[in-house]
Amino acid sequence: MTAQNSASGKTALVTGAAGFIGSHLVEYLLTAGWRVRGIDDFSAGTLENLRGPLLSPDFEFTEGSVLDERLTRSVAAGATHIFHLAGRVGAMYVEQNPEQTVLDAVRATQTMLAVVGDTRVPLFFASTSEIYGDSDRLPLAEDADIIIAPPANPRSSYAFAKGVGELLVNEYARRTGGPVVIGRLFNTIGPRQSGQYGLVVPRFIGWARDNQPITIHGDGKQTRSFSAVADVVRAIVATLTTSAAHGQTINIGSHQETSVSDLAALVIRLTGSSSTVRHEPYDHVHGRGARDIRRRVPDTTRLRRLVGGACATPLETVIRTIVEAPVETSVGGSV
Repeated sequence: MTAQNSASGKTALVTGAAGFIGSHLVEYLLTAGWRVRGIDDFSAGTLENLRGPLLSPDFEFTEGSVLDERLTRSVAAGATHIFHLAGRVGAMYVEQNPEQTVLDAVRATQTMLAVVGDTRVPLFFASTSEIYGDSDRLPLAEDADIIIAPPANPRSSYAFAKGVGELLVNEYARRTGGPVVIGRLFNTIGPRQSGQYGLVVPRFIGWARDNQPITIHGDGKQTRSFSAVADVVRAIVATLTTSAAHGQTINIGSHQETSVSDLAALVIRLTGSSSTVRHEPYDHVHGRGARDIRRRVPDTTRLRRLVGGACATPLETVIRTIVEAPVETSVGGSV
């Protein structure tokens, strides 16, 4: 997965452009020679994340919500590809606002499909690995049944919202033949990711830098597959610009599986921190009856087959990059 040698004539619209992944995607596209438009309402992202792109004559930014269909149509006019990344981020927001999480996500997806329906431009829809729930069919493959926690668990609202979004996107593709890609993103990490939304890596690094105790929810044996944002945005662009990937749901993530306890130890070592590690029962933090997903690792066969690459940057390399980045760049959010 490499940058396009020639992006002449390509104009991308990136929703959620001021967010963590969105801003990295904007930078990657500009470097590859695309013209890029971005839209963000700053509900999670920050203008600081776009400090570099805003200096480029090939980047246009609009402040606003993708829920505003008239505005979104205006920004999308003339785009050759649309990358829909806008959305709420982090377990903390989702657990506190489950209804709004679902309503905003579904409405945003409906708006984007109404916009692309007029033009049939290729659309990338950012979904989530959370849709798999606590499945015991590992590694997680795209054709597996999805397992979502009971609706009484507020955190399940995010997976529900993305599941409905996938249904809408798939139905649009079946009805119109429009070119779409659904990317199920696994834990994506890198510079500019904020800990204020409860995301584990920036929170661990923040605590370690301050030599404060690192708090793990649960026993720490739960595992995740952490992926470098640089790898993820390359994969996103590669899938949407590969015709064989159109109509597909594709896992985008690393196959390297790491326990949360090992992640904490790695962060402490790479920051040279004196932090200790403490544990809190998961349901004490997230509410009675809440339970964590024990393992989450993707089957990336489809990604490798379709675009000939994978998210392969070692976790230690990614963590080191984040640790060595200026502290003031570790901000931002949105998907």
